[in-house]
Amino acid sequence: MERQEKTSFFEKKEAKKLLVRFARGLGRQRPKPRAKRTKSFLVLFFKKELLAFLLILCIVFLLRLPTFFRTVLDWDESLYILMAGQWLAGHLPYTTIWDNKPIGIYAIFALFEAVFRAPVLAMRVATVLAVSLTAFGLWRLVPLGLANTPLILRGRLAVVVVAAYSLGSLSNDGLSANTEIFMECFSVYAVLAAMAPGFGGGAAVRRGFAVGLLFGMACMTKYVAVFEAPAIGFALLFYQNEKFLWCRIGKNLLGAAMGAMLIPAVTVSAYAAAGHLGLWWQCSIVANIVRVSASVSPAQLHQAAFVILPRWLPLVLASIILLVAAPGALKATGGQKKFHVLLMLWLAGGALGVASAKSFYDHYFLQILPPLCLAFVWVLARPACGLADQSRAAFLSLAAVLLVIPAVAGYSALAAISVADTPSRIATTLRPAIAAGATLYVFDSQPILYALTGAKPPTRYVFPSVLTKCPLEKVAGIDATREVAAILNQDPYFIVRNPYPPGAGADLSVYGEVTKTLASNYKLVERYPDAAVYERGPSASDNAVQPVADYCEEGQSK
Repeated sequence: MERQEKTSFFEKKEAKKLLVRFARGLGRQRPKPRAKRTKSFLVLFFKKELLAFLLILCIVFLLRLPTFFRTVLDWDESLYILMAGQWLAGHLPYTTIWDNKPIGIYAIFALFEAVFRAPVLAMRVATVLAVSLTAFGLWRLVPLGLANTPLILRGRLAVVVVAAYSLGSLSNDGLSANTEIFMECFSVYAVLAAMAPGFGGGAAVRRGFAVGLLFGMACMTKYVAVFEAPAIGFALLFYQNEKFLWCRIGKNLLGAAMGAMLIPAVTVSAYAAAGHLGLWWQCSIVANIVRVSASVSPAQLHQAAFVILPRWLPLVLASIILLVAAPGALKATGGQKKFHVLLMLWLAGGALGVASAKSFYDHYFLQILPPLCLAFVWVLARPACGLADQSRAAFLSLAAVLLVIPAVAGYSALAAISVADTPSRIATTLRPAIAAGATLYVFDSQPILYALTGAKPPTRYVFPSVLTKCPLEKVAGIDATREVAAILNQDPYFIVRNPYPPGAGADLSVYGEVTKTLASNYKLVERYPDAAVYERGPSASDNAVQPVADYCEEGQSK
């Protein structure tokens, strides 16, 4: 017989350990495998999404590159630059310059001016970043909203929505740094935070707070964002609440309320502490109540229907199809029905925001551009379009054809700013004299001249329409004729005005007073296609336009 090998002491010890472990495990159930954790929104952002955002940023920058060579595109962005500059100098908004916007837009401008030090560059960078972030947010929303669409088609439609927004935002005064550009950036991310799985770690209060904070930032950029509350609230309460748990809904609403009220509460506290709470209330609240009480202008309705909206014709037609298809789509179940309802609420809220001021200016319609773009890809995702089986080349060709109209409108807008930069030329001429102590009054030209020349504004009401248009005089609650007379009594060394006759809604008594002063006390020293510079001195026969009637003609103003 073979000799049996002896078991060593260490082998016996290891065997005993195994027996003990086995005995302990007999009474236990096998542990369940851990559920695969949903990747959080932030984790996803720092992977392929980061690359996508950088690509979008480059595209938007190239499309908007010509704007970097223009000092200003409209009066609104001039006003925001001046307000931000005063804030950085230690003066709260409304204290030295009047406006009726909430403080969010000035905070954005002040932040970028503090970083870049050059106001115009800061403004252009902020606009490119806001448009890029909005386009990226829409790119993220498409896969969430069209979850039932084939994967390949979803990816292609996400690219299309970026193209639609990037091109559409070039027209309808979207090249300027208007409030709607920044407001809709916050609104898009409020919807995204409400819909994205894993955002806020799944905690209802944290998700609600994030959504509410973004919504509050949108409202504090422009108050008309409040009309988007139903859409954002629907996304928050129903997208991540499949079983409709009242406890979860309550937590969502609690977090949203806290987030939405944070910035307004800080704003009110800051003005109260500075002793300017009444001023804030008058400029930011009461003035806007007066503004929305204005009457509708038929001419501007015609402009909206036949000039503004046709620039986005494919997107507008898609929204009409979305609304027509509502009865059938609402019978569906799951994510498809939810996304349809979300888009309808978003479009309806945006339309109310556009119409609330009853002015219907081009840039007001930028509020509805994000839901229009999403409605566009929603239509393309319908099985009736048959795009799921199309090749990449065929799909891209079709998308390019459908986006021709927005692209042409964007090209026209870019071409329109390729003219000479008059404010820059005027500032170059006047800057030495201003530095030597000369004073400046910009009557109805670009207010950014105050920032470009370093001149101190002779009035709080630097936005020309406040003193030249009857409706905005009422919004500001001032006597424009008396205010302009007080400015002219300061004997400004230079006065800049545009060469065009007064338009609809102009306060002709104000124009008459300025015309009389220019004719008697000033001489024309510089003439440009869109501006004229007058210097105090002996009068000349061709100084000003003919005197105008002394009355205030009702109309609309920007």
